[in-house]
Amino acid sequence: MTYPETNIQRISILPKVNKLFEERIKRMPLESEERFVKLISVGFKEASLDSPTFRASVNFTNQQIQQVEAWLNGIYTALTLIQNGMGKVEQVANSIEMLIVPDVVSTSGVIDNDYTQTAMVSTGEGLKKIFLEYSRLLHFDTRILKLVENLVKNELNAYKIQRMQFETIQLRYDKVSSLLHKMEKTKPLEQIKEESYQLYEVRKQYLESSLELYYRMARLTNSINFTLIEIANSFWSGSLNPDMLQLLGIAKVQENVKRIYGWKTQVEQSSIDMMRNIQRTKTQTEIIMTASMKPPNRLSDYDCSLLSYTNVFLEGEPGIRSEKHGWLYMKTSFQNKVEWVKRWVFVKDGLFGIFSLSDDKLSVQETNKIGLGLINFKFAPGEERRFCFELKTLRVSIMLQAETLLELKTWMTVLKIQKEKILNKELNHCFVKCELFPPMADFASNMSTYIDTELTTIKGLEHIKAFYKGLPCSPLYQRIHKGVFINTPVTTSLSVESILFQALFSPPSFPNAVTANIWGSVNWGMYFFPEVKRDIYSVSKKEFYPLFYPVDLQLADIELKSLFEVIFVDGEKTMLTMKCNWIPNSEQELYGRSFLTQDHIYFYMNHMGFVSLIRKKLADLINIECDSKGDYDILKLYYSSGYVSKIKIFLDSGMTVQKKINLLVLNKRRQVPRSLQSLLSDFDNIDELKVQEQAESTVQRGNTIPSIVHPIPTNMEDPINIDYTKDFHLIWEKVYDSPPKVLFHAFLGDNVDILHKVVPLVETCGNKTARTSWHAGRKPPRLERKVYPFIGMTSISSKKLEFTQVIEQMVNNKYYEFYQIDQTLSIGGVVFCTETRVTIQMVSSKRSRLRIYLRPIFNSPKFNLFRPLYYLLFKSRVTKLDKELQVMLKQLGSSNEIVKALQSFGPISQVEQDVQLVPPGDLAEVVEIRGAVLFLFLTKKGVVKALNFSFGVLSTIRLVIASTISIVTANHVILFSLSLSLILNLFLMGQTVSSYYTFHKTSTLLSNYMKETPYLLQRSIQLTDIKNQISSRPHINSTSDVVYQQFINTSFLFNFPNVQLQDYSDIETSESAKILKQSFDSIGIRRNHLLVQLRILNHAEQQIAEAEWRNWLVSESRRCNQVRKLDRDITDGFQETISSIMGYCQQCSDHLEQVYAHSEKLL
Repeated sequence: MTYPETNIQRISILPKVNKLFEERIKRMPLESEERFVKLISVGFKEASLDSPTFRASVNFTNQQIQQVEAWLNGIYTALTLIQNGMGKVEQVANSIEMLIVPDVVSTSGVIDNDYTQTAMVSTGEGLKKIFLEYSRLLHFDTRILKLVENLVKNELNAYKIQRMQFETIQLRYDKVSSLLHKMEKTKPLEQIKEESYQLYEVRKQYLESSLELYYRMARLTNSINFTLIEIANSFWSGSLNPDMLQLLGIAKVQENVKRIYGWKTQVEQSSIDMMRNIQRTKTQTEIIMTASMKPPNRLSDYDCSLLSYTNVFLEGEPGIRSEKHGWLYMKTSFQNKVEWVKRWVFVKDGLFGIFSLSDDKLSVQETNKIGLGLINFKFAPGEERRFCFELKTLRVSIMLQAETLLELKTWMTVLKIQKEKILNKELNHCFVKCELFPPMADFASNMSTYIDTELTTIKGLEHIKAFYKGLPCSPLYQRIHKGVFINTPVTTSLSVESILFQALFSPPSFPNAVTANIWGSVNWGMYFFPEVKRDIYSVSKKEFYPLFYPVDLQLADIELKSLFEVIFVDGEKTMLTMKCNWIPNSEQELYGRSFLTQDHIYFYMNHMGFVSLIRKKLADLINIECDSKGDYDILKLYYSSGYVSKIKIFLDSGMTVQKKINLLVLNKRRQVPRSLQSLLSDFDNIDELKVQEQAESTVQRGNTIPSIVHPIPTNMEDPINIDYTKDFHLIWEKVYDSPPKVLFHAFLGDNVDILHKVVPLVETCGNKTARTSWHAGRKPPRLERKVYPFIGMTSISSKKLEFTQVIEQMVNNKYYEFYQIDQTLSIGGVVFCTETRVTIQMVSSKRSRLRIYLRPIFNSPKFNLFRPLYYLLFKSRVTKLDKELQVMLKQLGSSNEIVKALQSFGPISQVEQDVQLVPPGDLAEVVEIRGAVLFLFLTKKGVVKALNFSFGVLSTIRLVIASTISIVTANHVILFSLSLSLILNLFLMGQTVSSYYTFHKTSTLLSNYMKETPYLLQRSIQLTDIKNQISSRPHINSTSDVVYQQFINTSFLFNFPNVQLQDYSDIETSESAKILKQSFDSIGIRRNHLLVQLRILNHAEQQIAEAEWRNWLVSESRRCNQVRKLDRDITDGFQETISSIMGYCQQCSDHLEQVYAHSEKLL
């Protein structure tokens, strides 16, 4: 996604975008480059610049929305009338029954019962059916009334509110900008700075409102289109009678509307994603532009007195470019009154020009463009306004005013660079010293101020439009003005005229009014193809269309060249245009319009303001596939680089488009390409054939009873398992690690042909094989071709054999079925032909199953004895073919197998007519294989088997004789060594067996041990005085009480290791004992845990006490050291005290040594 980029210095955002895109493309690999799809939001770019194109476009779109609103109100009224009228139609249908004669009248004798009554009854019933069918045809879903109402009340009202806010803020912004530019130089700098910041705040609001308006326009446009499609579909989604639709000739209308509704359903999801992109783009654009237009903080940047003729240029600033676009105020006069008007000015490619809005503010117009070789420029410090500079020519002087000091220096620098390039002849085209007029009077500025009038020449321009109307393609002129043209990136009231102009002239590379009304203030289409370098300075005259070129294609060609004129090659003509969805990768689906020329495929997208241009070379295409879905056909395009893209087609026939593209691809491969008229004639034949097939299928559907036989579905969602073993003999079945499509092209591609090699007894030379192209078979959609392999004289009586190959089923990369019928052969009086049938079925995305069936057809059943031998010969050939096939697949590698297979093996190229390619010589009906060939073959097989058997027997005899001789002639040492070796081997074998069983037993024991549930051992501490606690009770005599003694002997309280809970009399007391024992055990475990913690605490407390004792001894020792260091003069007179202190200190030292010794002992 490409978003608007700005230079903080506001020099130019355009070259920077181009440079960044070129650098990104260079860093991308080839496949990523092809998959990369660049989208440019032209509307947001123009809105961020507030260009004249943006203002004209939003005004024109607003006018169109008002017309659409009136149209929607009319639709709502019409639908309401239809809904109310349906009840009356049903009443009329019921009243028709009054035409039927009552029973009373029919028996009166007045009415003839045989004819009159029958006529009235039949007429009444028929008219009732007509009215009821009419009511059914006009029936629609009444929910669309609510849909239209919500669209008008919600989306349209939201847009109107935003439009009113935009107009208010736009007026305020223009007013504040004008007031800021009017401020004189003598004003205090602080006041000027304050006004600049006020304009900055208003500009931010205006930018936000502009982007929001564009977002609302894109959203509203999308909603209107989807609503109108819902309205159209509501009339065709009911239970309509197909026969009635066919009778009225509107069955095709129903089909088209349903496919369009399917397109709408698919695009809705992508529109939601696109809406998120619009919101993201809107936010990013607002952030970037807000940062770029912030006024400077220094007061010196507002002081004009610091400027001189020498310091008005940017010296050494990065990012300076040689082009500039933007708004400036121009000094002019109107009715002898001096005025400053706002104009869009540009300097590019050595030219100076001005854009302005038309009087109705619905289009962009221009003045003459003047070459800078005719212009002198200078800084204008004497002007009463700030930041002014002057441009002078021989006949006019133009005074311009910039908004800021940086803007002034930028303009002056760009003008200086352009002038230096002209003087150094870096810009040497003829326009640098010329004055260019507007291309047509419609594009010439109609502003009536003095400078605008002086800079605009309109004389002699009307003849161009008159010349247009006189062209042979005048119906094209009328048709374009009916509004039948493509949606341009931006739309103004002159967009149609701009497309018209491009039918005759190629617009130049520099900005001009023609491009401004199609692309914007800058041709944004150039940034899709930055690598294209071409001289487009000259406005060249285009060639007229030939008489055989249809008007529809003329219109499409003009549309194409107005969009892709930057890269369009002279001589290319549009051959086909189609509405489609382009799928460049798995994440994007772009919908727009595709154009097909003799050399390229072009795609243009303009969806919700995002524009994209794509061009692909037809010469790079290696295969095109078509698959039909429910509401659309899908084309898959394979390129030589490995890139694969898809195209969804909703309104056209995918098969027809595929045939046309294939026709152009084959034409590109011809040494002498065919003419445009010849290709268009073939296109017409393809269209006529399609119309004929549709007519035949319609008749067939009307006359055919639905079959109970289900054909193979094209979508192939269910697995296929077709077995031909009932009629054929299965010779080969194997699964290959390649997709089915790879195997299919390996057998039948244009560059290879290996299927004919399976025929036994015939030696062919594959590199000299002649074959026809694939063409429609006798039973469409089958494809057929003839193969004529080169045959040596030693094999058969004729140099030629003919093989007919037929493709019967093709389901893309899922299932293929084809067969080959050989020419009738004769060998030893046995006349037969062979049908070889091959099926390729998908097993997985990277694997496929190949089956080869064989059915020899003999002229007489008595020759069936030859069948087993023929199967054996055939299988030997298939085995040889399998080896060749594996080599071919191995060379493809494991990545991009399908594309590589298409490159190596070739596509399935189809032509409309059967081109018979027969080598020189006659083709015999029955080709006789020489009997010597079969004799030599059988002899070879027999000799080989006999030799193998003989060598086997001789080898066995040699081994027996050698063994016997070695036993007879051996001495005792050798025999002893052999015996010792035998005994040693037996001993080692016994050790091995013993070790094995020992290891096996150990392993089994360890495995069983590991499977057992582990026991968790826990330590429990019980009190020894628990007996005393019980015996201390007054009613128990611990020595003489028999009950108490028995309790001591059996209870778990005193017999913990040997307790037996089964000693209890019943289940209830036993369960209670279990619970009590568990509680008793848990108390012991907790007591152990608490005692451990208590020991830890006691140990910690002891360590703390010892640490404190050691610390206190160290303190006292340090005090003693201080006393020992006292001078003798100080201690005189205190000898007794000092002696007692020294004794105390000695004790401290002794204790400290003991502490250290104890610590070392612990360590």
